[in-house]
Amino acid sequence: MHGTHQRMVLDVRPSWAEVVVVDVDPSTGRGGVEFVYSAVSPLVVSLRRSRSHHVSASIPGEEARGEVTLTPTLTAWTWGNLIWFPLGGPLGVGVALLVDWLIGGIWELEPDRVVIDLGRAP
Repeated sequence: MHGTHQRMVLDVRPSWAEVVVVDVDPSTGRGGVEFVYSAVSPLVVSLRRSRSHHVSASIPGEEARGEVTLTPTLTAWTWGNLIWFPLGGPLGVGVALLVDWLIGGIWELEPDRVVIDLGRAP
């Protein structure tokens, strides 16, 4: 239903600040740069639902910096599947959970909109 990636809005002020998004590997807590962007805000990016992402914004040559971590959480649909487990039976609910897990639909990234204000007028 949701797919493996989620579209996220990154609203950074001032709009010309540099934005770096790092895909964080849950087993090591580290990752490589998945996305580096420097353009007019807001940005719309597509990120993997099953991983945490670290978003940082900075103004080149200045100390101003803002950071946000996006973390995957179970969707309301997943909780609904688990609650209806006794009524839907193990096979029906088990298949639904398996399909959701395989296509990445059990996760959603929070917060769903990132706003970083570096406190400088354009």
